[in-house]
Parts: sequence; structure tokens; C-alpha cells
Amino acid sequence: MTADASDPSANPARPSAVSGATKRPLPTAAEGSVLVVDDNSVMRQLFRRALEQAQFKVMEAEGGMRALALLERGRPGLVVLDLMMAGMDGFKFLTRL
Repeated sequence: MTADASDPSANPARPSAVSGATKRPLPTAAEGSVLVVDDNSVMRQLFRRALEQAQFKVMEAEGGMRALALLERGRPGLVVLDLMMAGMDGFKFLTRL
């Protein structure tokens, strides 16, 4: 049996799944960089433009594995994360992080 998208219990994007990741206050531009993790290149570009206009340094990753590799070099002040990605989704990324 397949999950119905209208069934709330079938939706992995529930508050309890990401609540621990959202408790940190947002950084200011002076605190450094933002890592944008999204498998959609258009979305990454939109986030990059907006964040750079706000004076943030932006790093991009097209998926969870690439993001983890970038994080080995240093931690950004903020991660903007797409939860629904092919391969390693955002939930698996958060678990590994």
C-alpha cells in the first residue's frame, strides 16, 4: 500500500522531525556564511542572490553528501536545507550532521 500525500502521518516534514534543528537563533551577516543545500539549482541560485544581497557569504551543495563534505572544511552560521531531495534527503542529512 502506498502512502497518500494528503495523509498527514505520511508526511515526513513534521515539526517533531526538525524541532532540534530550529532552536538556534539566526546569525547576522557578520557571523559569516550560509550553506544552501538543495537539489534544485534554480532554488540554490535564488537563495544565493537573496543571501548575498544581505551580505552573507554563501556556499552551495546540490545534495546531502556534498553538504557533509563541505562541512568538513568548516561550519557555516546557518544551513538552509531542502528536506525533500533525491539521494540523501534533508532528514538523513540532519541525522548525519
